[in-house]
Amino acid sequence: MRFGRVIKSGDQLFAAMCQPSSGAVILSRQSIDDYVRFRIPDTDCPPLPRPSSPLDSGVADQAEPNRWRYSGQYTYPPYWRFSSTMGSALDWVQPSYPCYEGNFLTRVTASAGGVFDYPIYYFCDYFGLFVLLNNGVAGIGFGGYVRPAGGTFAVDMVLWHSTTGGRHYNAQVNLGTPVHLFVRRTGGDISVGWSTTNPNAPIPETEIEVAYGVYGPVQFRLAKDFYLPPTDPPNPPARPISATVSQWRTIYGAPSSIAVTTPVVDVGEPRRFKARGLPPAATVQWRASNTPFNPDDPSPSWTNPEGEYRYWQARMATTQQEVLLERIELVELAQKLVFEIPCPTRTLYVHHAQETFARGNAKGVVSIHRTPTDEGYGIDSERVLTVDW
Repeated sequence: MRFGRVIKSGDQLFAAMCQPSSGAVILSRQSIDDYVRFRIPDTDCPPLPRPSSPLDSGVADQAEPNRWRYSGQYTYPPYWRFSSTMGSALDWVQPSYPCYEGNFLTRVTASAGGVFDYPIYYFCDYFGLFVLLNNGVAGIGFGGYVRPAGGTFAVDMVLWHSTTGGRHYNAQVNLGTPVHLFVRRTGGDISVGWSTTNPNAPIPETEIEVAYGVYGPVQFRLAKDFYLPPTDPPNPPARPISATVSQWRTIYGAPSSIAVTTPVVDVGEPRRFKARGLPPAATVQWRASNTPFNPDDPSPSWTNPEGEYRYWQARMATTQQEVLLERIELVELAQKLVFEIPCPTRTLYVHHAQETFARGNAKGVVSIHRTPTDEGYGIDSERVLTVDW
């Protein structure tokens, strides 16, 4: 029986009955395939949409067709380009799931661009990294004004407060210069900041609280507003900016590991199984009992038993953020029986797989040796025949 991929009758998707850990999310790849990943936004900004194959990819940022929601179109590789005109490139992009259970610091690396002909001030539209709130947004980005800066142009850095709206920093960043945009949560308070030199923390003087009482997973969005103000004289002319996002990273706040656990499977009678998973980088455990138990019960223990049991459960985990949990399989093993074979002078006990023996095609190594149960069987301990394959 499989979980995460439907190949034959009895297989199930993870989404049907499996339980992901709190820091994980189940995403669909195809109608017959889903997977489990870290509930984080980390990405190297691949083309959108992502393909729905290969199945069982196991690698983040590859075949993840439903990880991102977006408007517009991906047209300018590499990275994510938010262009000057709505619909001509990406308009907005967001994870299809909320991220982070508790405190976090996350960073997006972006740069501004545009065409500005004369060394004068221009009005421009805005781009930012936003937290979507019930009654508004909070965020950090750039826009509003583009101004001359030593032979090039620079754009204003801007924050958005959840109640008071946009606010300009008294600082600019040159067009084409990567700027790291940060959002942090401490307790329930959201703060934002930025840096052009440190990808791991904002400049302390730029970090400002912008929202309060924000608990649980949060929804992010990268977006442009495409609004250009009126440009009648004496106002400066208005020109749109573009933005390119090259990377999104979690600085802290990601779970240390994620896992997915199957339901308890009743196989009808005591039988031998083991669990295996994809990708091989993940860790797989299983437990079993001949007494019914619930999925969240503390016992039986996760000891990977090898005996014959009726009730089975498996789980798969990883500590690597780039790993996708693709599939769990409960694989039935050949049943071990003891057969008594009459001999002229004694009785020999042969351990074998029932199905293989019945077909008469047993292959392997035959050996004669002592066993711990010799005295219990009342046989010559020098003459126990086993077949291993």
